[in-house]
Amino acid sequence: MFRYEKALFLYHMNAGEKNIDEKLSQTLPVLSKNIRELVVVQTKNAEGSKYICETYGKQVDLLIILGGDGTVHTCLNSIIPLSKRPVIAILPGGTSNDISRNLKMPQNLQSATEAIIHGERIDIDIGKSNERYFLNFWGIGLVADASQNTDMSEKKNFGSLSYIMSALRTMNNTDSFFYEIWSGDAHYRGEAVLIAILNGK
Repeated sequence: MFRYEKALFLYHMNAGEKNIDEKLSQTLPVLSKNIRELVVVQTKNAEGSKYICETYGKQVDLLIILGGDGTVHTCLNSIIPLSKRPVIAILPGGTSNDISRNLKMPQNLQSATEAIIHGERIDIDIGKSNERYFLNFWGIGLVADASQNTDMSEKKNFGSLSYIMSALRTMNNTDSFFYEIWSGDAHYRGEAVLIAILNGK
């Protein structure tokens, strides 16, 4: 008896990525033996991931994402409007993999794959800002500026450290702003350089 009848395995192929064959060999054999029908799709950009999720998301029981936080974010927002949504499984394939770490997903791909097949399925909250949804965090100010200023060559060479490098570069050019926040009966106002709403850690 299969736990999942039909699954979509989506992986985001960054230009020049060298170890994708190794990642696929650590995951696909286990998944293909434990899922009756497994569809594997490679995407090159966020638009491709969005299209695949919107087109095939309601046809599968499980959406397996091999990618980073950005790919997960794109896929989440693509399947939310669907009338029938699949279960999401995340395989750590990005720079920081914050979401999969927060979910206590093993960072070893083989162990993470086994967890998808045999592990516990959990419900988690998601956040919403305007018409966009988020799993990990929402932020404005320095955190958003630093993210947009991340150098792709640094990201490739230094991994998670590139975000710190970008934050240090961005600090001197980020202006403070006035804010007002209402939360239940509480009201906060003041000046800040960043505000973050955390769904994860």
